[in-house]
Amino acid sequence: MSYVLEIKHVKKSYIHSGKAEPVPPLGTTLSHLGLSAVKFCEEFNTVTKGLPSYFLLKINIFIYENRT
Repeated sequence: MSYVLEIKHVKKSYIHSGKAEPVPPLGTTLSHLGLSAVKFCEEFNTVTKGLPSYFLLKINIFIYENRT
């Protein structure tokens, strides 16, 4: 039996590589949707630390029904 999660929200944003911070508007939006903005920012910065800091990345955050 396969369990498929439904996408509840999609948050689109632009963030410089390695410079995500849990402050408004990103932090407020993620917290309102029940996610940890601090955890997201730490993971984003870890993944993008190898990129030059002047890269502006367009990101899509998919928030599933189980808030992952």
